[in-house]
Amino acid sequence: MERIFYLDFIRALSVIMIVTFHFNCSLGTVGISGFNKIFANFTNGDWGATGVILFFIISGVDLMHSNKEKIELKKYYEKRFLRIYPMFWIAYTTLFLYNFYCNKHIPYLNNFKLIISYLGMDGYLSYLIPNFYIIGEWFLGAIILIYILFPVLRYLSNRYPRTYIILLTILTILICFFNPFKIHPLRNIVVCIFSFSLGMYYEKYIKDIKVYQFLIAVIITIVIYFIKIEFLNFSILMNIFGSSLFIALVYISKFINIQFFKDICIYIGKYSYAIFLLHHYIIGYILDKFRGTYLSIFETCCLYLLCFTIILLWSKLLIYVT
Repeated sequence: MERIFYLDFIRALSVIMIVTFHFNCSLGTVGISGFNKIFANFTNGDWGATGVILFFIISGVDLMHSNKEKIELKKYYEKRFLRIYPMFWIAYTTLFLYNFYCNKHIPYLNNFKLIISYLGMDGYLSYLIPNFYIIGEWFLGAIILIYILFPVLRYLSNRYPRTYIILLTILTILICFFNPFKIHPLRNIVVCIFSFSLGMYYEKYIKDIKVYQFLIAVIITIVIYFIKIEFLNFSILMNIFGSSLFIALVYISKFINIQFFKDICIYIGKYSYAIFLLHHYIIGYILDKFRGTYLSIFETCCLYLLCFTIILLWSKLLIYVT
């Protein structure tokens, strides 16, 4: 299958956005003062949510591209299983045992909740029930559910393209505005499927961005980034921002011809899943060593580079072991 560079490009950017956002959040958590605002928030949103939305969109593009003509269910589910669970289980078990070694204690929770963790759903369900959540973030559970549902989503988008996307858009807007559920709207599986489906539709029906589409996307992105919008809530704005940014980045990627930069994007993209699994735990571990300190701009940047380097090294090791 041909390699699509804009997927590597946007995947690498989404990884950097998410890691940087969590790094910034963790600075305040451990009481690090001084310069602690690195690429975290903007006027109407934050880069963490943006990175997740971009990741859902490119996942939709990627799966629709690789299953364009037909989908063999057995082969599809085997491939998804092997890409997600062996690496997750190795990382989770290692950190679970390491935490036990450090704490000399395992909190009592029933076996059912440990099963939730080994299914990769603990981060997604942590708002609902206490469990053994350690790694993976909430969006691991969301993407697992989407991967399970993908054959159905693919069928609906192929068989009823207009009806499917219109109903999904209406549901997403209603959830983002009124949210009758305990889970945050952006984490609601319907809203996540909406972002994923945008990628599916882009791959199937658009595939190429025109200049006027790029300009509209850039204008929308700039307006949401700089101008406070009161009549739309955070969840709606982030979906619009993420979708517009995706269009702009796809167009920009066509003009990237520097091979070194392409190689960096491919390299980060290659380790993206392992990075998503490990980054929050590693950031928390390293920043805890600096708890309560005051850092200058240069020192904060050095700390960030230290975290990102160690995350990359451990991610590479995890993939190697898997």
